[in-house]
Amino acid sequence: MLVSSQGGQHPRGQHPQGQAPQVQASQVQDPQGQAPQGQAPEGQEPSRRTDSSEIKGSESEEFDEEHPFGDNEPLNNSWRNFLKNQKDRPPPDSSPNHPQASSPALIPHSGVSFQWLQILDGTVNLSLVNFLGRGNFGEVYRCHFPTTNTYGAAKIQNFKNPEAHPEFAAEIMTLHTANHPNVIKLLGKCFEKDHRVIVYEYMPKGSLDHYLYANTRPKQGPGRDQEYPVLSWVERLKIALGVAEALVYLHEGLKIIHRDVKASNVLLDEDLVPRLTDFGLATKMVVDDNNVEKPSKIYPIKGTPGCIAPEAKGSGLVTSMSDVYSYGVFLFTLFTGRKAFDRQRAVEKTNITDWLMPVWSKQEYMPMVLDAALGNSYSVEGLSRLFQAARMCTDPQALARPKMAQVESMIREAAGHEVTVCRPLEASTSTSAQMAAKPTVVRKTMAKQLTGKREDSPLHLAVRRGDFSAVKKILSDHIESEEELREVLQKQNQCGETALYVAAEYGDAEVVAELIKYYDLDDAETKARNGFDPFHIAAKQGELEVLRVLMEEHPELAMTVDLSNTTALHTAAAQGHVEVVEYLLEAAGSSLAAIAKSNGKTALHSAARNGHAEVVKAIVAVEPDTATRTDKKGQTPLHMAVKGQSIDVVVELMKGHRSSLNMVDSKGNTALHVATRKGRTKIVELLLENNETGTKAINRAGETPLDTAEKTGHPELAAVLKTRGVPSAKAINNPTRSNPARELKQTVSDIKHEVHHQLEHARETRKRVQGIAKRINKMHIEGLDNAINSTTVVAVLIATVAFAAIFTVPGQYADELSSLNPGQSLGEANIADRPAFAIFFIFDSIALFISLAVVVVQTSVVAIEHKAKKSMMAVINKLMWLACVLISVAFLALAFVVVGEEERWLAVGVTVFGATIMLTTLGTMCYWVIMHRIEASNVRSARKESMARSRQSGLLEFSGILTKRMYAI
Repeated sequence: MLVSSQGGQHPRGQHPQGQAPQVQASQVQDPQGQAPQGQAPEGQEPSRRTDSSEIKGSESEEFDEEHPFGDNEPLNNSWRNFLKNQKDRPPPDSSPNHPQASSPALIPHSGVSFQWLQILDGTVNLSLVNFLGRGNFGEVYRCHFPTTNTYGAAKIQNFKNPEAHPEFAAEIMTLHTANHPNVIKLLGKCFEKDHRVIVYEYMPKGSLDHYLYANTRPKQGPGRDQEYPVLSWVERLKIALGVAEALVYLHEGLKIIHRDVKASNVLLDEDLVPRLTDFGLATKMVVDDNNVEKPSKIYPIKGTPGCIAPEAKGSGLVTSMSDVYSYGVFLFTLFTGRKAFDRQRAVEKTNITDWLMPVWSKQEYMPMVLDAALGNSYSVEGLSRLFQAARMCTDPQALARPKMAQVESMIREAAGHEVTVCRPLEASTSTSAQMAAKPTVVRKTMAKQLTGKREDSPLHLAVRRGDFSAVKKILSDHIESEEELREVLQKQNQCGETALYVAAEYGDAEVVAELIKYYDLDDAETKARNGFDPFHIAAKQGELEVLRVLMEEHPELAMTVDLSNTTALHTAAAQGHVEVVEYLLEAAGSSLAAIAKSNGKTALHSAARNGHAEVVKAIVAVEPDTATRTDKKGQTPLHMAVKGQSIDVVVELMKGHRSSLNMVDSKGNTALHVATRKGRTKIVELLLENNETGTKAINRAGETPLDTAEKTGHPELAAVLKTRGVPSAKAINNPTRSNPARELKQTVSDIKHEVHHQLEHARETRKRVQGIAKRINKMHIEGLDNAINSTTVVAVLIATVAFAAIFTVPGQYADELSSLNPGQSLGEANIADRPAFAIFFIFDSIALFISLAVVVVQTSVVAIEHKAKKSMMAVINKLMWLACVLISVAFLALAFVVVGEEERWLAVGVTVFGATIMLTTLGTMCYWVIMHRIEASNVRSARKESMARSRQSGLLEFSGILTKRMYAI
């Protein structure tokens, strides 16, 4: 969760330089409440929704594309892989069609490139008025783009935080392919030397967590509206469903694990449509050859306390089930208004999953933990289904959790229940400012509500203990007074439960048989606060013997309904209790199966949606016509069945009325449409195997099943449908006719497109080869410079040796007049009359002057042009070889003097050995130079011949020549 700009000091126009909070950055509502997305501030011309094509970025970026992250080699490797994949990957398919989402379909793109100056201009130099929040990544600012008069959210990286670098790359790599109405849209990015920014679409309603938690929801005072109004039951369901759809898309479409699903990472647009954001911890899903997911080992594990799955926290193993766990925690926070991790709670209940543990023992506790800000307007059945889904998601065992597609179906089912005004809970603890503003109402603490303090009567307690004798004694104590007995039997505890209800729920048939004797039909139908009566709760729990006892006393109970017109058959069918379903149908007849809930769904609908094949078989056997019954949305049980993954249910329904195969719902979708949209490949194949399945049905959106598959990004399904002959709507409405002129025009158009594609491909290839050539040329220049420097050093060394050698000859010099020989002058070398000295003097002097000349040239002449450097080096190299030969001859000449006459053979041996080394070295070098020139000449000839056939081949061969030329120096 971000720190609000109103909650602390924020330096104007500065980045955070210290340690950032250990949470992820996301957006919050604009402090000034200005300019929602797609609208200009007051007084300016309104604009339409921001599109990446409308925002003009810089044409060039001042950063090293190969090494954007400096010396961080692992990150640079991942970035290079990303760039390669981005160039090689074809455009992604469209996102799935989600009728509940109000946002239009997004066009896939990786965003444009912005300059840092554009970000500064758009945020008015990072002014406080545009500040949205702060997180581990950096800071978030509202950014205005004057070209299109639209707004984005600029997420500016804290450059001094090295941990933010991989998160930056992860977000770019994930969002550049993401295309879903419930995933945040990437508008662009900024890469410069000291600045890295991600620009998202601007969400005017801010992050979800500000709407949920009591300590962030401002109190409503006189004359002041709430900045963050309370979300209604329907709005929360809409958000829960949107986030579920986003995770299904990530897991099944992109094969990505989010790893940080929480309320603060869900942003809301103007219509409260959720967008999942903050992909800094996202990781690619690992699958084996059979496309089965394998755990990924991640260390150190990061995330939000209370939201991390147990297996990830303990061993660092991450799968898509980790996101499922986080989503379950998200559901708890969304509908309870409580934080996932709260240190203000008891130590053993800091995690919300631990805090809610007592709720699982009694379903009646669920309304007590519901966010009291909702008041009494919610669905009891929907709440039960939501908490059931959340509890399954937060199962400690990862393999026991459902997949997100199944969770999404459960959320849709919960959303299908109508909202009712429930009886107020006198003992609920408020989490909203509105409820806290009523101190006169006496309320008990949640701790008492969740620890068994239900205000049970002695009869309740005896029933809970299963103490049959105590139950009989209590009844006998009041048997004489009919009024007292009725009062004891009708006594309801804090949850609205009677003693009969408790006995039915616990499945104690003996106690139920004893109690039901004293209940008339009206009393037996008394409902608890969760909406269930004793008969319904027994059906839900699958207590067949209890149902038999109740039916024997009051057969009419089988036809009782709750506020949403749900029968016990509906409840048992949804839970999959086939024995209970068979008993109820046998006892009450087929008319019970025909009763529909207030949303139009029969028991067969519920069983089909939850994948209970045996229950479906039992209902269809008694009342076959229910297979064609439709709910208020026009959906048949087959429509509900294909949404799930149970093929057995689909088979059972297809055995009955085959007419349901082609029945359409209110949107014109057949079962084949629905199965295609859900991506159920096996079910689609099963439907197509039936010859009566209509393959040319067009729904109200103008789509056939093939169009739906292509639109929702299911290429495998599209291939299956094409193989089975399913046409597109375009092919049905515009059948192809033989038209030679049109065919010729199409052929020419195809050729033009192909030629254009080839030209583009050649242009890209040329760019890549030119880049390679530039890098090789750079290496060549560096090598040449190194060779020049090395030659200079060697020349200085030879000159030094040659200069010193002339004054250190064997025998020294005549330095005294008394010791002069006849004809010898003062300072003359004692061996000056020998031929060896003459040879030494001549060769040593020449080597000295050659080396000095090389030194003068190298230190005085600056060759700027590459070709001039090469020419100069060619001359200098030959001179250096000559100097080396001369200094070698001078050395050998003195060797004949030093060894003396008797050891002359030693000097001869050294001369022969040295000459062999020098000649071999020179010969080898000359051989390779000559062979290279011959090879280069042959390659140039071949390149000229192949240039007309393949431009690409010639360029690649040319790059090979450049590489080999490095060794010609």
